[in-house]
Amino acid sequence: MTATAEDPDEMEYNISFPVTGANQHELKDPVVYLLGWTGATDKHLAKYSEIYEKEGFITLRYITPSHVPFSSEADHILTSTSHKLLQLLEDYDLGGHPVYFHIFSNGGALLYRFTTEVFQNANVDIIGVVMDSGPSRLEWGVGLKALYYSQKSKGLLRVAFMGVGIVLHSIVQGILARPGSKKDFYQTLKDCSGSIYPHLFLYSTVDALIPCRYVEEIAVARRNAGAIVKTVNFIDSPHVEHLRYHKKEYTELSLKFLDGCLKRYDGGHNDRDVIDFSSSVDPADYDLKS
Repeated sequence: MTATAEDPDEMEYNISFPVTGANQHELKDPVVYLLGWTGATDKHLAKYSEIYEKEGFITLRYITPSHVPFSSEADHILTSTSHKLLQLLEDYDLGGHPVYFHIFSNGGALLYRFTTEVFQNANVDIIGVVMDSGPSRLEWGVGLKALYYSQKSKGLLRVAFMGVGIVLHSIVQGILARPGSKKDFYQTLKDCSGSIYPHLFLYSTVDALIPCRYVEEIAVARRNAGAIVKTVNFIDSPHVEHLRYHKKEYTELSLKFLDGCLKRYDGGHNDRDVIDFSSSVDPADYDLKS
């Protein structure tokens, strides 16, 4: 069953429930939150949630409106959204279910930074996270590219590209200068000692929007904090297009990682043994690092 909903405050989301529970884990099914990239549509995100729905998992898709990351009220909006996403667990009688995140680019990662804080404060069990094509430091050049790629009409934007760039540069620089603002987004993800559940980073050397060095920097920081971390560099796929370029491998990675996270959550397994991709992914082809 799939439901599209809009709450009284205009938060649009999609939630899907399997007809029957197909997964084999004894505890409550996880709720897979998919947080989309800036400029994504639900049609884009549905291709990813289908990976989990086919296996009998509950999925909830949400995309932050494109203007929010560039708004001076972004922190307030994202915190409010995070509380609404938490409330949905109660609204759909999913309280007590573990939560698993699959997030995309800086648009998804920025919301994730606030959502994990809200969820952890509410004692929600977060069992793992997949980070696709991100995160990156919030530099004005990255922000400019994000705005560009979020537009449906690239031709029109090209005409005014330089003018928009000048304006956006001023806006982003102002946002980054605000005390206590989302300027700390990237550093918070690096420093957060509470996020020591397993992390899977999926990225690419040729990504024109997110420099791979920033993804790897976050991965190292999470590993140093004590998290189980797996990184996969697909080398040749563009920004948030790893599924399209490497569908079989991407799907297998996502499901094997979630299966490992569930085994770890169920208990009775060695943390370092439950997340193992060696049977389906060739490290020589996909630069798999432990």
